[in-house]
Amino acid sequence: MSVDSAVKNDMYIQSIIVADDDSDDRLFLEDVLHEVAPSKSVTSVKDGQELLSLFNHFVPDFLFLDLEMPRKNGLECLKEIRNNPTTKELPIVVFSSTNREYNIDVAYEMGAHLFLSKPNSYDDLKLAMQTILSFDWSNPAAITKQYCVNGTYLPFTVNKTEE
Repeated sequence: MSVDSAVKNDMYIQSIIVADDDSDDRLFLEDVLHEVAPSKSVTSVKDGQELLSLFNHFVPDFLFLDLEMPRKNGLECLKEIRNNPTTKELPIVVFSSTNREYNIDVAYEMGAHLFLSKPNSYDDLKLAMQTILSFDWSNPAAITKQYCVNGTYLPFTVNKTEE
């Protein structure tokens, strides 16, 4: 990535929402985001209803969305977000503990731009966040297209290099 595109991405994403009902996962992601993107505003919510209510007075530049949440799950949120003119273009990364092909396909089909299976280690999550936030989110559809191969949607994975 060139310095110009890194600067462009840095300017594009200023505010991030993390929507996850698991407090450990939510805090884990918040900690990593504060480390890899300290200049970004990070807000968290614990369920889908709280997320959608937040949109009444604040729309972020970016959303990490868990699928399994109470009151309104991630898929219900995706549907409402994509049907709302104010949020329909919001870049969304589904952040889930599932690897089921069905969930991955449905999340993409309902409007997620990327699907990330929750990494097990801090270092893996950090590398994933650094990579995801370095993408050119001014065109989220282009990112999604990269993760559809031969008509099959793929989850985002981090390619770690051995030292």
